Amino acid sequence: MMKSFEEFQTLGKDGMEAYVASASAVTKGLQTIAQEAAEYSRKSFEKGSQAMEKVTAVKSFDKAIEVQQAFAKEAYEA
Repeated sequence: MMKSFEEFQTLGKDGMEAYVASASAVTKGLQTIAQEAAEYSRKSFEKGSQAMEKVTAVKSFDKAIEVQQAFAKEAYEA
């Protein structure tokens, strides 16, 4: 009877250790995804702001369209 209890206790301990290791891996993965998403958003915002500055600085409508098309192409290819 005592051996069965010890085996059950060991099994529970092993299961808990596996759960903790798994939860740590998932947490690290989610942190990485969140960091990459934030970096992408920051870069995207910066590029959009730069494009808007360029569009507002041009003197002609044709040049504004050209700048906007270049931005759209770059955004699509990225």
